[in-house]
Formats: sequence, structure tokens, C-alpha cells
Amino acid sequence: MIRSSAVLILQLQLLIARAAQKDSLGWWDDESLTAAGAFILERLFPSAPEEIARKLGLATAAARHQAAFADHPEALHLFRLDTDGETNLELSRLPLMDCPIPTQPIESMAVLQLHLSSLLGDRPARRPSIEQLSNRRVAIRWPSQGLPVSAVDIAKALAWAYLSGKPVEPVFPFIRS
Repeated sequence: MIRSSAVLILQLQLLIARAAQKDSLGWWDDESLTAAGAFILERLFPSAPEEIARKLGLATAAARHQAAFADHPEALHLFRLDTDGETNLELSRLPLMDCPIPTQPIESMAVLQLHLSSLLGDRPARRPSIEQLSNRRVAIRWPSQGLPVSAVDIAKALAWAYLSGKPVEPVFPFIRS
């Protein structure tokens, strides 16, 4: 994977993790990327509090997605973009501090959409179909030409699908084959 693609995927993961924080859309119980979290982490990890905060935010987001797909562990989602773990391994090698994330709370879906647009540009005119399921999962089905060829294409589509959630009501987008 090209480094710029990997950095973009990591930025998308961090953006969704930031949006999910308690001071933002409140999708799960995490404050690692908030001002309150920074206050605590600066005292516990004075040499790298922001990096630790990002690691905790990503770990919490990945755990929430893993729990959402406990009965469907092969599901591809933003925090598991391939079946062999190659993408996650590559992402783990990137310096987290190279990826800027919003410091202010993301308090509405409109603000999340602005952040996504600043990273990805406008929503693509031709995009996969999205089906909301009753268990807060959002199934993404690609048009007849099949799955996109790259992890970054999958990550972009998944990131846009989070906009079908609401404050305090998360969704968990995944690729349906």
C-alpha cells in the first residue's frame, strides 16, 4: 500500500474515533481524545500523552466494532479492512502523530460530514448501496463490478456510511459480499 493511502486510512480511523467520543457524538464510552482525557493522560504519560490518547481511541473504536460483529467476525469494517490483517499491520507502523485530528468536539453529523469532505472531497456521485440493518449495522454492497481494489477505497466508502448514524446512536458500517 502506498504510504499516502495508509495515512489517509489512519486519518479516517482517527476521525471516526474522535467523533465517537463522549464530548462529541457520544457513540461509545470513551474520553481518550477529549480535553478531559488529555488532562489525565498528561499526568499518567508525560512523555507522549497525545500518542497514547490516539492509541487508546483507536483501540476502543476497534473493540466496539469487534463487539458489534462478534457473530460475524469476518466482516470488513473501518478497523478491519482485510481478512489477513496486512492493512492493520501496515497502519501500526505509521507514526500516529503524522495524522492531524480535530481537537474540538464533533457535535453533529453535519460537522462530521465537513471533516470527511475536507479529507475526501465531495461524496462520490457513484457510490455503493447502503442498507441499514436493525442491529445498528450498515451493510455496504458494491455495484456489480465487485469490491474496490484497494483498502483505501473500502475505507472511504465505510467512512461516508457513518453519516447514517445519529448522535448517541452509532452505526457500524461493513462490507457485505
